[in-house]
Amino acid sequence: GTGICWAWATRFAAALPAAARLAALVTAEPAPQDRPWARPLRRVRGDLRLTAVTVVDADGPLLAAADLHVRPGERVAVVGGPERTRAAVLDLLLRWRDPDAGQVSFDGHDLTELTLDTIRGAVAVVLPVPVPVAGTVADNIRIARPAAGRAEVRAAAETVRLDLRDLPLGLDTPLGADTLDDTRWRLVTIARAVLRDTPVLLAEDPLSGLPETGRRAVRDALDAACTGRTAVTLAADPAGIPPCDRVLRLDRGLLRGDPGTGRVRPRHRVSPGGTR
Repeated sequence: GTGICWAWATRFAAALPAAARLAALVTAEPAPQDRPWARPLRRVRGDLRLTAVTVVDADGPLLAAADLHVRPGERVAVVGGPERTRAAVLDLLLRWRDPDAGQVSFDGHDLTELTLDTIRGAVAVVLPVPVPVAGTVADNIRIARPAAGRAEVRAAAETVRLDLRDLPLGLDTPLGADTLDDTRWRLVTIARAVLRDTPVLLAEDPLSGLPETGRRAVRDALDAACTGRTAVTLAADPAGIPPCDRVLRLDRGLLRGDPGTGRVRPRHRVSPGGTR
């Protein structure tokens, strides 16, 4: 319930600035609604584009005629800049907000031409603050796709190498605020994205607040989760991203290429962890 969610948000608030963002999303003004002419898109390939996008908030411009093109299956990281500017990029791609000028599109279609069900049904989001539900570890993964069977939930957990061998009931362990450490909670959020099996994955500060061993585990999990998907990772610095094809830096409201921090994606093979 809501009380449980806020208990976890409070636990993570000191280490993760995104807890404040979670609170802001809960209390924000109503998000954009479907336009009368909006239509569903039968299949989303994952071609994402911002064209001359400007976003302004009460403190001034966040994006100023910014351009971004992510091709289907490509992995791109957006690093640097203020946290609120990176958050604006995420909000635009989910149509939690519309740009003040310019266009945001999926597969060549302006987002205002598509139904919200199409947009959000095509995207999985990984936030650094978990949003838990009452129940077991399996319940907290299955929330991403409630109709998923146990084998699918187990496969998602194994993809991200969620090791539960220290829990007597494994996936069936009831969760309290201290059952899982921060790293494993982060892996649960990535397992949710794997279970959703969407063409697009968005991640916001996925490695923030973790120890080095946790960062390695989450980086590897994201690498596996992004396989075959269009992926955009937003992070404060290049050390906070998984392997990607391109790195862009936020600079005074624009997205600029940063070849010095680009990294080639290694071939990734995940062996099953200790999920039960």
